[in-house]
Amino acid sequence: MPKVILVLGLLWFCFVAGGVTHAQTVKVIDAQSKVGIEGATLIWKDQLLFSDERGEIILPQSAIQDSIAITHFAYKSLKTTFPQIVEDGYLISLAINPLSLNEVVISVNKWEQRKEDIPNQILSISKRDIDFLDPQTAADILSASGKVFVQKSQHGGGSPMIRGFSANRILLMVDGVRMNTAIFRGGNLQNAILLDAHAIKQSEVILGPGTVIYGSDALGGVMDFHTLSPKITHGDKAIWEGNAALRYASDNTEKTGHLDISFAKGKWAWLSSISFSDYDDLRMGSRGNTSYQRLSYVNRIDGQDSVITNDDPNLQRFSGFSQVNLLQKVRFQPQANLILQYNFHYSRSSDIPRYDRLIEF
Repeated sequence: MPKVILVLGLLWFCFVAGGVTHAQTVKVIDAQSKVGIEGATLIWKDQLLFSDERGEIILPQSAIQDSIAITHFAYKSLKTTFPQIVEDGYLISLAINPLSLNEVVISVNKWEQRKEDIPNQILSISKRDIDFLDPQTAADILSASGKVFVQKSQHGGGSPMIRGFSANRILLMVDGVRMNTAIFRGGNLQNAILLDAHAIKQSEVILGPGTVIYGSDALGGVMDFHTLSPKITHGDKAIWEGNAALRYASDNTEKTGHLDISFAKGKWAWLSSISFSDYDDLRMGSRGNTSYQRLSYVNRIDGQDSVITNDDPNLQRFSGFSQVNLLQKVRFQPQANLILQYNFHYSRSSDIPRYDRLIEF
């Protein structure tokens, strides 16, 4: 029996010693969104350690006996100990500092710059703001900012207007690729809703001409949308991440589902995203101007247009539509300064009738 106890004791000692002598990976996250924080500074004795793009920091084994301080310009500083980090599941949660200045990096000039270094007036909408707004469409992201007017003459509308220009006079870019084509007319059109609001990581808008860099399509301004991207880990460990969302809205019986999954291992990473939305006819408020009510509508019966009485005047009949968005990205980084990425975007919506024309006889 003493030999058995001795062997078990030695195994336990090796297990504990092995855990102590190896460095530990901890992750710094946002206390609210649980997303990793890049650029957080971990102060231990006279050493400074910084979190990577996933919010992870490799903590030396010699630091487990000392107090640790974590700082970030946008979050409240925190002091903790390694036992407390272990108890929290190797996670360090930082609370947002409401008095901090937001770090804004703009890439509308085709390379990343700080906002204060750009002479144009720039509107930047971050992923945090988009998640807080929880918009139904990408056009609602711009509209909710309060700085871009979005014309919506029908339920499925979404035509941003900048300095009086719209459609083919405002450049729409997705991940650096211009989306304006010869079929974009001069009048308003619902080009902004073609994007998936759940897959947008950041939106930047130049509130002024950008023709010098982008051409005549940017006479009124530039809308530059950046979608979700896979992150390279440069490690042998495979990392999976995913997000899912479901939403229901009563004003238009909206039913939306979203799912995105990302995978990263070594120099390879990929991300897949899918969203589907089904919007029924929009219902207007019952206490508004009665002149906007739809008392009747037209239906095709036996080859003739027939006027039908609307049993619910507050219901904007034939204004509903559906939409599906697919996103696929594959990223390969063979060297530190070389990135190869394949992007695939697919967006399709059903017919979207013009409601302003449907109320005219």
